[in-house]
Amino acid sequence: MVKKFDRRIFLCIMLLVMAASLMAWYYFTQKVNVAKKAAEEVVLHDPLIVKDSTMNSFQKVTWDCIWFGSYPQTEVKETDSEYELLKSTKDWDSNGDAIINGTKYRRMLKDDAAYVFFIESEYYDFYNWEDDTTYHYFRYEPIKWRVLKTGRSKVMLLSDIILDTRKYSSKCESTTWETCTVRSWLNGYSGDMNQEGIDYNSGNFIDSAFTDEEKSAISDTVVVNSNSLRYDIEGGNDTIDKLFLLSESEIYTYNYGFIDSFISDEARMCKSSDYAKAMGACSNKLHYNGNCSWWLRSPGCDSDCAVCVGSSGDINYRGDVVYSDYTSYGVRVALNLNPYDSNQYTYAGTVCSEEQLVQ
Repeated sequence: MVKKFDRRIFLCIMLLVMAASLMAWYYFTQKVNVAKKAAEEVVLHDPLIVKDSTMNSFQKVTWDCIWFGSYPQTEVKETDSEYELLKSTKDWDSNGDAIINGTKYRRMLKDDAAYVFFIESEYYDFYNWEDDTTYHYFRYEPIKWRVLKTGRSKVMLLSDIILDTRKYSSKCESTTWETCTVRSWLNGYSGDMNQEGIDYNSGNFIDSAFTDEEKSAISDTVVVNSNSLRYDIEGGNDTIDKLFLLSESEIYTYNYGFIDSFISDEARMCKSSDYAKAMGACSNKLHYNGNCSWWLRSPGCDSDCAVCVGSSGDINYRGDVVYSDYTSYGVRVALNLNPYDSNQYTYAGTVCSEEQLVQ
């Protein structure tokens, strides 16, 4: 009797183990199927381009958008409910970040800004820094990206707005995309990757904006660094990066939604976050209300200049000096994303180039 009873117990245990394994397998396959279904439901498209004589560029462009990663964007004002709580918080890390009640914030002082202006202008709005000692606070929010190009193995994205403001290089000297500091800051490279020797293993963009899982979904991109189109200034070696700035030739690419001309193009107009303004981005007050200027990675008329996009969506193909305290340029990030990592991003609707004329 004892042996039969033991055998029955053993068989029951085995059946329970098999049932548990089958249930685990079922829930796993269901989770995979849900992920596959979500990936199939989010079908991303190339930019939709329609002729429109009312636009400066004679075309209207609509991009699919996704949410992916997060970064400090909207400022927390003194009138906001969490402001006093942020002021009293002591747990800020070396980047100026803290998570409070489940929300991530960044604080900064005037000395943290890349550019600070003390002038009044009828053409541009500048961020108002009252003093050197008062912290300003910014809320981390999801990053919105425009889909420039879809592909079987990667989707090319461009940030919908300017996310930060940085000098292209930390010194006013000849540089290329390979050796400039903004590349190292974007990708979190060590000092041997830029000519100034600045270590960005911490205090960089990629670690602030993305989790480890999100970073693994970003493809390594062969970044082609051609000579300047008009002056043949050397573009330097090609690089392999996760994050990069667009080149002069890419900003003329019709398939991305841009016109093949340096004149005003609504598709190239871009606004900025509150945080980018605090870092030094200035916005246009007049016809291109709220739009800002931003860097490209290509050299301009000299080796210490980089091409940039103006607030009217025009191309300054002569470029501006890579280190200047008199003009500020924002950082508009580009990357290639693995479309099969669909659990890392969500669909964010569409944006249209005609919206760039409205604040």
